[in-house]
Amino acid sequence: MPATQCHNILAFVEGKMERFFVNNNFLHIDLITVDNGNSWSTLTLCEQIISKYKAKNVLPNDIVIWFDREENPDSIFDIANCLRAAFLSLGFSSANVHCLIPDRMSENIILADEELIQKLFNMPSYNYSAESKNGKACLKDFFKNIGGSYRETTDGVKLLKKVRLSRARPKSPSVDQFLSTFQMNCWWIDDDR
Repeated sequence: MPATQCHNILAFVEGKMERFFVNNNFLHIDLITVDNGNSWSTLTLCEQIISKYKAKNVLPNDIVIWFDREENPDSIFDIANCLRAAFLSLGFSSANVHCLIPDRMSENIILADEELIQKLFNMPSYNYSAESKNGKACLKDFFKNIGGSYRETTDGVKLLKKVRLSRARPKSPSVDQFLSTFQMNCWWIDDDR
């Protein structure tokens, strides 16, 4: 894989699948676990992340925040703006806060890479339509159709590694929002095969 120019990044990441993916593929990224769920409001998520940032007491070049929107009533854009504003209030450049907030879950990022899904599941006419839906259920159905079963912490991690965000971007507003600020040379973004 090509070299990644992701240096001095602090990442706030929710979910085992996402954390396993980051830990296995981006060893140099300092990762902090985020608690999330339907009971967390945008404000409480921001407060939690800022509290963990202050406790870490570091000054990274960039901050990546990756958690599922789940059923939060706020849009992914409102959530990201709240997070950026919270970091700006601490004197951290909001341009260096990169938010990947899948609507509704990270499996939707996988599903938004139509080329990947078409090849893996032999579905040449597949078109992404899972935005704000249960992407995990879709993947479980796809695996079942080929005689398998979907496991988030193994299959999900492997699929995330095969995804190229540049291919998912046209179909996924959350990936588009992330790539609008995160413009580093990274194998996970560009389709360089």
